Amino acid sequence: MKLSSIVAQGVFLSGILASGNSTDEVTNKAKVPGPVLCFEANQSRYCHKHDVQKCVVEYKGQSGPYQRSTKDALSYCSFFCSKIKNVDDCRDMKNKFEYFPNWYCADVPYC
Repeated sequence: MKLSSIVAQGVFLSGILASGNSTDEVTNKAKVPGPVLCFEANQSRYCHKHDVQKCVVEYKGQSGPYQRSTKDALSYCSFFCSKIKNVDDCRDMKNKFEYFPNWYCADVPYC
């Protein structure tokens, strides 16, 4: 195998690994504008049927990339069914519910 083939393959693979391919709906505003985190308890559009338990059932029952384990569904739903108006609310709820998405609270727009 030629050295140029190895280098080209390495560059190609590193480009794939570095590409942003997130399935999370809330994204870093520097990359792609996402929704604003500004909602009362049980009022977020990500809080399915505006109830934590109904939300958990919904996300556990989905197939494909949106299917979540019970623990992950509970963390996700508890976070998005909480009152979040600012960066401190976001940080507190992420820690409280052990919800660790691939975006930072400081990078998301608020009310």
